[in-house]
Amino acid sequence: MKNNELTFKIFNEFDKNLFDSWNELIVECDFYFYQNYNFLEQFHIINKDKNNNNKYYFVTIYQNNNLIAILPLEVRSIYGFRILQWIGSDDFDYCCPIIKNFKKLVIEKKSFIFLWTQILKKINKYD
Repeated sequence: MKNNELTFKIFNEFDKNLFDSWNELIVECDFYFYQNYNFLEQFHIINKDKNNNNKYYFVTIYQNNNLIAILPLEVRSIYGFRILQWIGSDDFDYCCPIIKNFKKLVIEKKSFIFLWTQILKKINKYD
């Protein structure tokens, strides 16, 4: 697939729209247990008091209006620093994006770097 247009949307909480997008994507990709929507939602509920300052950023990435990836990120405060990281980085063995048809996906490096720069500008609440 030629990379004509990469766009993104950010969800900041667990909700039905994110749930639907997540389940649409995992049908067509390999993913780890730690990337399961229900697992992450339960992790959030169980650790809400411990991680109450953490802010979630579920970045959904689209290529030609088709969902191709979800980046489950959080901004965590440690000693006054706000660090952008994968959700559960301190607790999970595998932290990475969920990508549709990873081996077949074609994204130009320049396009991804531009998209990533836009995502970071939008999140904008980390050091």
